[in-house]
Amino acid sequence: MDGRSAAAPRLPTTPARARTPPGGDQAPPGLAGDALAAAVLAGNHAPAAGVRPQGGPAAPAPRPTRGAAPLYNPSFVASLQTEPVLSIRGLACAAGRRQLFAGIDATLGPGDAIEVRGANGSGKTTLLRCAAGLLPPHSGAVRRAGGGKPLYLGHKLGMSALLSPIENMRWHLALAGRAASAASCAAALAAVGLHAERHTQCGSLSAGQQRRVGLARLAMSDARLWLLDEPFSALDAAGRRLALALIATHRGKGGAVACASHEGPHLPNAQVLRLPA
Repeated sequence: MDGRSAAAPRLPTTPARARTPPGGDQAPPGLAGDALAAAVLAGNHAPAAGVRPQGGPAAPAPRPTRGAAPLYNPSFVASLQTEPVLSIRGLACAAGRRQLFAGIDATLGPGDAIEVRGANGSGKTTLLRCAAGLLPPHSGAVRRAGGGKPLYLGHKLGMSALLSPIENMRWHLALAGRAASAASCAAALAAVGLHAERHTQCGSLSAGQQRRVGLARLAMSDARLWLLDEPFSALDAAGRRLALALIATHRGKGGAVACASHEGPHLPNAQVLRLPA
C-alpha cells in the first residue's frame, strides 16, 4: 500500500468528518516549514500551489473550501453564541502553604485568547489545570460554556513512550469519548510532518516530534476551549508557525485559547494575564 500514489487529504475542518486517505492508514508525506503553515492556514493540508510533493509534480492551486470558516473574522465570531467559553472569578490557588495567586478574574468569549505569563513557579500550569477542572482551586469559581470538556495539552503531553503517535492519538480521543480511525489520525499526523513516524514508538521521537504529535491532537480536536501549556516548547521555526496557524484557525471558528508561555511567539490580539513572582 505504501507504494500507491494518493492525493493529499484535506485537513478535517471538523474531526467528525475527517477525510480518510486511500490505502488504510496511509497518508502522503506532510509538508514542512512555510508551505505546511500556509496549507493549514488555507484550511487544508494539501500541497500549496507550486509546491512539489515528494515524488510528484507541482500541485495545482487549491480550490477554496465552500462554507469554510474565516481565520479571524469578527463579524463571524460575533454571530456565535455570546456565552463566555471560559469564565474565571476570584480564583486562588496554593502550593502547600505558599499561595501562588489570588483574585484572578478572566473571561474568554468566542475567538478570544489569553496568554498567561509569569516566572517559574508563579502558577501558570496550576491556573491552566484549574481551568481544565484537573485541580480544585483554593477559592473562586471556574465556569466553562455548557460544561463542555476542554482540550488540555500539558507541558509533558501525556503520551505513552511505548505507543506510536497513531495509538496515542486514538487513546486520547477515546478518553474524550470519541472514536477515530487510524486513517484519520494518520492524515492529521501527515499534516504536521510526521507521516514517516506514525508507527514509531513515541519514546524514540525527538522532543520536537513529540510536540508535533500534540499539534496533531489539536487538529483533531472538537473542543471549544484549548488550554495549552508551553505549546511552542521544543518546536523549530516551522513547527511554531504551524502551531500559530492551528490556533488562529481554531479562534476563527469561534474557539477560545488560554496559553501559558515564557516567551514568544505571542498570540495576536490576545489578552495578557501576568502572575506575580
